[in-house]
Amino acid sequence: MPIDIHHQRPLRCTTNLFTQVGLLHFYPVTDYNFQNTQLDSMGSEPTRMRVTAIAWRGLLVSPQHEGNELVWRGSIAIVSGFECEYSYYLVDDEKNVLRWDMGKKRKLLLPESVPHGEAMELHDLWQVYVIGSPPKLGQWRAEGGLKLSYAGDSIWHVDCVMGKNDFPIKYPFGFVRKHIYGKYDKTRKFSMEIGSNRELSFDMLSNETRYISLSDGMMREVAWRGAGMAIPMFCVRSEEDLGVGEFPDLKLLVDLAVASGFHLVQLLPINDTSVHKMWWDSYPYSSLSVFALHPLYLRVQAISDNIPKEIKQEIAKAKEKLHLKDVDYEATMDAKLTIAKKIFSCEKEKILQSTSSQQFFSANEIIVSGVSILNFQKKSLTSLPQKVALTTASFAFSTTYSIICIYSVDTWVYPKLFRMNTSTGAPPDYFDKNGQNWGFPTYNWEEMSKDNYAWWRARLTQMEKYFTAYRIDHILGFFRIWELPAYAITGLVGKFRPSIPLSQEELEREGIWDSDWLSRPHIRQEFLQEKFDSYWLIVASLFLNEYQKGQYEFKEDCNTEKKIAAKLKEYMKKFMLQNIILIRDPKDARKFYPRFNLEDTTSFQDLDDHSKNVLRRLYYDYYFHRQEDLWRQNAMNTLPALLNSSDMLACGEDLGLIPSCVPPVSIQTHLRR
Repeated sequence: MPIDIHHQRPLRCTTNLFTQVGLLHFYPVTDYNFQNTQLDSMGSEPTRMRVTAIAWRGLLVSPQHEGNELVWRGSIAIVSGFECEYSYYLVDDEKNVLRWDMGKKRKLLLPESVPHGEAMELHDLWQVYVIGSPPKLGQWRAEGGLKLSYAGDSIWHVDCVMGKNDFPIKYPFGFVRKHIYGKYDKTRKFSMEIGSNRELSFDMLSNETRYISLSDGMMREVAWRGAGMAIPMFCVRSEEDLGVGEFPDLKLLVDLAVASGFHLVQLLPINDTSVHKMWWDSYPYSSLSVFALHPLYLRVQAISDNIPKEIKQEIAKAKEKLHLKDVDYEATMDAKLTIAKKIFSCEKEKILQSTSSQQFFSANEIIVSGVSILNFQKKSLTSLPQKVALTTASFAFSTTYSIICIYSVDTWVYPKLFRMNTSTGAPPDYFDKNGQNWGFPTYNWEEMSKDNYAWWRARLTQMEKYFTAYRIDHILGFFRIWELPAYAITGLVGKFRPSIPLSQEELEREGIWDSDWLSRPHIRQEFLQEKFDSYWLIVASLFLNEYQKGQYEFKEDCNTEKKIAAKLKEYMKKFMLQNIILIRDPKDARKFYPRFNLEDTTSFQDLDDHSKNVLRRLYYDYYFHRQEDLWRQNAMNTLPALLNSSDMLACGEDLGLIPSCVPPVSIQTHLRR
């Protein structure tokens, strides 16, 4: 029957919700052994309200109608003096937790007179409700919500009549618990499903339908949450270490985390960073190889079971000397490598001929390093618990990074995978008005894609030997990177790669004709006099050419930041090499990139109002609109191949200028942020 919109005839809505309801989770407070207990569920319906107990067992409780009430029932055989605490959980067929009983645990205490082996039956009243914006749904109040009936086979059902003015309807599902005497437990809130509200829209004007049958699917799952600790490896100190935290100490750290109720242990990168053999190698993001672990964290005592007495004495002296509050990086590295080489000399033939060494070398051909160091790393790491945290319901968590040192083994072995004539960094922000230049080459994604990102997949496969989760630092590098020319020192004169530049034709259509002037730094005489006072003529003669009266440009031998820094470091920051508005593409002279914060330049202030307005609009479009589809596609080309290469939980982190395409791509690729 068609609906009469003039008389506002009601629309009947029927909704069905599928949920696996009902698991009881016991927390024994006695020495009661659940392993020997027969767990039994009453009722014929296999609706799950299952709880995982300490022994990973729970009591299955099932719903049954008793008059107008829905009672959850289950029985269990007990022992004399039984007492416990318990909670309710809601799970699906795969035992994944969807919801759980919030607040304090419930308590159960039986009289001592209850005989051993008796069956105890538990009853509880839980009701599924839907609340929402219309009056029929309680206007968001649980006590006025619409109660669903259990229809069997894990289906909950309700129908109601809605007026056309009630649409669109926003609503969630949830649980409310009642006392056995029929009154609602006012101390317990409406336990609502996770996520945004569901919504039902209906076009009353163009649709004659009068009945809606809505299948709402499953009760939404609760996202897993867990607290943990983040710590640099060098801080994981113990009585056994030699001047710095060592890999075997991770066992103690995991024990501490579990005892504290934590579920995560996150480490800073533990790759080998000994590029220069100096203290600044302690910077964890400049790795010698992304495949090699750092020899700094070796436990030299664990390298061999047959260490000579004199070497043991040397180890003892080194431990005493390096037992400091702060890590002496250079002294510790020197001591460990010296001792490791001595042990290797004693067992060289045995080590090199062993099956384990041959297997290790074969599996790690990509690591170009000293043979002895590779052996020592392998032997020492036999005591590093691989994914040890999994046995304690925790994650071993590492930080990786989307940048790599220019002097690394990886850039030497695979130079085509990196853009060696560029540097990555970050544009200016509140923390640094000059931006950042990290000195690392950017990735050549086009070359990497030819073998389906094999280098990245191998890198993550190596990490998976030791970790169950990883965090990608600077995740935006997979969308776009702030790329700087090799001659830059600051982060000002960069551009996003990839990005769609401004074309010569685009500028000319907007009335911007002199692109050459906009893309060159210009220095006025007034600026020189202001910055250098009476010395301005000396500075001008050394560094500048006057191309017209009162206007200067840089000489060929000092027209980059690095050239000036080499010539006169103390004056470098006073020059206006960044005083440009457009950055010309080095490969195509008719393409340009807006200089970041171009309005801060004196060259911009010299422009007429029309040019200023046009450049402001093009600047905003370049940085906030035109690149979104390109960056999204770039991430979708790279991230799935990487994320699918291991079973580790992948997380991403970044700060600053976040493109709007990042959240939806993260959701689509299941990347945790």
